[in-house]
Amino acid sequence: VTRKAAERRKRLIHERQKLQARSAEAFSLFHDAVGLLRENRHTMLSRLKSAENKMLVLLEEFLLLQTFEERDEFLQKKQVKLVREKSELTTEIMDLSSKLDQKRDEVDEWDTKTASLLTEMAELVPENHQFKEFLEKLFKKKRKKRTVANNSDDEGVDSDAEEEDEEEEDEEDEDDDDEDDDGQEICPADLDKLLFEKVLDLREKRHDIEAVNTDAKKLSDDIRRTLDRLKA
Repeated sequence: VTRKAAERRKRLIHERQKLQARSAEAFSLFHDAVGLLRENRHTMLSRLKSAENKMLVLLEEFLLLQTFEERDEFLQKKQVKLVREKSELTTEIMDLSSKLDQKRDEVDEWDTKTASLLTEMAELVPENHQFKEFLEKLFKKKRKKRTVANNSDDEGVDSDAEEEDEEEEDEEDEDDDDEDDDGQEICPADLDKLLFEKVLDLREKRHDIEAVNTDAKKLSDDIRRTLDRLKA
């Protein structure tokens, strides 16, 4: 009996040693696993923090891009508007430039007609003519009241300066007429009636030419001022 008890005790001691060894091994494995989990936790927390920071940066960039997109749309609309306005302005400048050239041609044409009329008057009344001074005064006499024709094709040009010039010219005409109202419309007895009538006819032509020429020059100046303002 004593021997059996000793063997049994020996077997139990061996099993206890085996269990202690297994327990120590299991504890070591558990300790290593906990350490690995701790390392993995730190790594994961670091990655999560980095991902969170990246997400915040991306969110800020997205919001910034939205602001840029709105500004880009505004600038694009503004650019389209400016391009359209530039095109309209260019068209208007070209149109006014064409009208200005046309008016300059008209002014040159009427200047030529005026020079031709003066030449005709000089041929009609030579320097040694008895009534040269009287006929020249009659020829140069201005109308008391002039009618200025408006050109509907020249819209959009300045008119303030034109009205002021007309008022000044009307005042000058009235002063000249006051001085010239001395019976010039009556043909002297010893003056050729036909010559008198021709001078009156030339004067009327001069009045008509000067009226049209003055209007053409005023419109030309108005168009030029408008062009200068548009090109500024």
